[in-house]
Amino acid sequence: MAAATSTKPSLESLQLQGRVAIVIGASRGIGRGIALRLASLGAKVVINYSSNSVQAEVVAEEINSACPEKKAPH
Repeated sequence: MAAATSTKPSLESLQLQGRVAIVIGASRGIGRGIALRLASLGAKVVINYSSNSVQAEVVAEEINSACPEKKAPH
């Protein structure tokens, strides 16, 4: 049996350098995970939240500590 190969690029190969992502609900749950993932792929992330500014700050600090050269003012 031959192994099947996909012609679609993997998520790891996508370069998001120079892109901006706006993540709604980024302070917790799925939105938090998406924000962290997009940042790890090089995107600048706008963190949006509706009620938990403390958690939003935690996510921002986590992103900024992983990528200090991309640190933006709050």
